[in-house]
Amino acid sequence: MAEVKIRNVSKRFGDTSVLENASLTIAKGEFVSLIGPSGCGKSTLLRIISGLELQDAGQITIADRVVDDLRPSARNLAMVFQSYALYPHLNVASNIAMPLRMQRLNSFQRLPVIGRFLPGSSAANDGIARQVRDAAEMLDISHLLERKPGQLSGGQRQRVAVGRALVCNPAAFLLDEPLSNLDAKLRVHMRTEIAQLHRRLQATFIYVTHDQVEAMTMSDRIAVMMDGNIIQTGTPDEVYDNPTDIRVAEFIGSPKINLIPVDVEPGRGVALLAGADSGVVAEATAVCLGVRPEAVTISPDNGLLAGTVEHAENLGSEEYVQVRLHALPDTLITSRASHGTGWTRRVGSTAHVSFDRDRILAFDGAGKRVACQPGVPHPASGKAVAHG
Repeated sequence: MAEVKIRNVSKRFGDTSVLENASLTIAKGEFVSLIGPSGCGKSTLLRIISGLELQDAGQITIADRVVDDLRPSARNLAMVFQSYALYPHLNVASNIAMPLRMQRLNSFQRLPVIGRFLPGSSAANDGIARQVRDAAEMLDISHLLERKPGQLSGGQRQRVAVGRALVCNPAAFLLDEPLSNLDAKLRVHMRTEIAQLHRRLQATFIYVTHDQVEAMTMSDRIAVMMDGNIIQTGTPDEVYDNPTDIRVAEFIGSPKINLIPVDVEPGRGVALLAGADSGVVAEATAVCLGVRPEAVTISPDNGLLAGTVEHAENLGSEEYVQVRLHALPDTLITSRASHGTGWTRRVGSTAHVSFDRDRILAFDGAGKRVACQPGVPHPASGKAVAHG
């Protein structure tokens, strides 16, 4: 278990900049996910931490030791790949034992027949076997030790790959989209298993994924990457509720956040949606408001803006409803509500949309978060003014 520090790391491939001054500190025992769209640089950053790729600038520190000049094998890190990279001709026990055999046995002791009879081989192999059994019991794959990878399911192969990393007692685990090859049901199961494994080991985990659900459900913190930059870090709640950049707001959350163009009234700062008072006061630079689907309420007759129901999805426990606003025909509003509450949302029917004012966000023309707060009716004009 070790602290990992990334300081101003940059990387270019030819004329293409992949990472630009990326900085992040992962505390001892912390589970941090690097998340972002394809091509944002998250896997490259993980490879640089592991030593499989060399950065052009910046520094990597593991347990207060600069490791930039160390080979991958000398960094004491364990990496779990998307493809698992298991040896198909070896059984599960041999796959898990492989890194230990490479560390503890010399080339003669690793020979198939005579190696076991050489001095020191017996004691070393006994120790390796004990560690393999312990890892297999922890991952609940003891009954699979004699099987070959081709006889295993995707989830079982994933556990073997984790077991092979586990026996090395690494300073940190690096996981590069290890669940992307699994079906949806198994991914849900393995998310729980990886989170439980982290809690048992209390080890440092650095996890790369493009799946926000994986990041939100397993991580202590999330680092959101865009275009080679880490643009926001925080707990899942912080990143979801308080995105500092419109790209983070759009990437995190499903369905996506609603973005609505807004005009700010000079002087009072009232945010107007198609001329209607939104009920919030925002900075003059605000050009759009962001509202999460669960902060949108749809009713048949009462609301801030009217529109037409274009699509409705009944998911059993909840409903998603999309409304095309009459006053802003280019804007489609998505609402999420518990199933069975309120009126029936029929496609083609008229609906009225209102928002939870306490959960409205505002962004400027550069996509940066700006101040926004609920307003109260002005006594003279009936328009909103800031609280206090």
